[in-house]
Amino acid sequence: MFHSSRLRYEAEILSGISISNEMKKRIKMEVDLLQRSPCLAVVQVGTRADSVRYVRNKRLAATACGIKVHDVLLPESISQAKLHEELVRVNTNPDVDGVLLQLPLPPHLRARRALFHINPSKDVDGLHPLNAGNLFIQDQSPLSQLLAQREQVRSSATFADDLLLADSRTEGNFHQVGWRTHEKRFFIPCTALAVRTLLLSYLNRKYHFFSRNEHPDTARRAPHSLHAVVVNQSMVVGVPTSALLQKEGLFVVTMCSRQNSLEELRRVMTTADVLITAYGEPNVFDRSFVKPGAIVIDVATNTPPPDARPDPLTGKTRTLYGDMDFASVRPVAGALTPVPGGVGPLTIAHLMQNVVKAYHIRHNHRTTMNDLYSSFLQMYGNEPVTTYMAGAEGRRRQRRHKAVVVATQLAPADALEDGEVDDDESDDNSFSV
Repeated sequence: MFHSSRLRYEAEILSGISISNEMKKRIKMEVDLLQRSPCLAVVQVGTRADSVRYVRNKRLAATACGIKVHDVLLPESISQAKLHEELVRVNTNPDVDGVLLQLPLPPHLRARRALFHINPSKDVDGLHPLNAGNLFIQDQSPLSQLLAQREQVRSSATFADDLLLADSRTEGNFHQVGWRTHEKRFFIPCTALAVRTLLLSYLNRKYHFFSRNEHPDTARRAPHSLHAVVVNQSMVVGVPTSALLQKEGLFVVTMCSRQNSLEELRRVMTTADVLITAYGEPNVFDRSFVKPGAIVIDVATNTPPPDARPDPLTGKTRTLYGDMDFASVRPVAGALTPVPGGVGPLTIAHLMQNVVKAYHIRHNHRTTMNDLYSSFLQMYGNEPVTTYMAGAEGRRRQRRHKAVVVATQLAPADALEDGEVDDDESDDNSFSV
């Protein structure tokens, strides 16, 4: 655990901008060498202001990486069945490598049912159940162990930054390490990847966390185990982030959420060496919630509070706030992410990384997910789906099966057994930050 050697801190600011810019630069270098530019399809329902902003940011990042974006804008009044039909149509488009359904959806739509209709091999958000389930399969060699092995060859204060970047051609990088693990076979939610990148980079830079050699400064030697508290239980942030940290074996992870009272949260959060929050209320946590010296990663992107005031230097009012009261927490924490400029830029950079990964998966003829997708739709789908496979093997199979159609008709109204609860009613809460 971390111990304070000073009475007052001025927390190090963990900006995600520099790492995300480097990631995008390297992704662009890789894309330039591909036979064609990867294509990301963004399916957006309605014109909700925050969704429009997020999609715009993703489009800008894709352009910087040389990735094409195929926009699919659907009316807010679209039915569940029609949404499924549109998702299937996009998924079977041979020119599309990755598919993203912009969340949240309008209240009358169910996110989980819609996500069933995204092919897991194109699910760059990592939210399909077949991708989410893989988060809980333990690797023989966790990422942190592989990073430590690489340290024997390359010793650098910033080597973890390189290892955590996506580039298949740079010596000592995340692509080489990550693809030796189970992660090469599935997609992980991008916010969880961004949190891990920021956290592991900081720990290695500050404490030589992955080095087999002790840090020369005794006070900065790497702790053997860290207590991480994640204040969120969604499938977008809390669950995948907790799973990633738990798999490393270096963290004891506690999850909590808005269902806990603020007093209960304070009691748990003040024990955290690593504090990750996506509570969803601006400035809700002040210094009394933070252990001195803790690493604080604020994932939330909240609208301004009612009492928000313009910045005295710029005269402008901030458009985004985190969960943390930045001014209150900074003198206490050891490291702190800003909002905006912390997790957000890295999340989008990891999305671009996943799109390139989807391109490689499809063009390396990895077909297991296609078969699982067809079987999955037999259970959960409600529209006919034409099986699509990329490359020569796909064309051969299409010729052998000219009418490969999966029957995917649900029973009327998806009827429930007596006494069964329709958990889709609260479904969208699992897929919101």
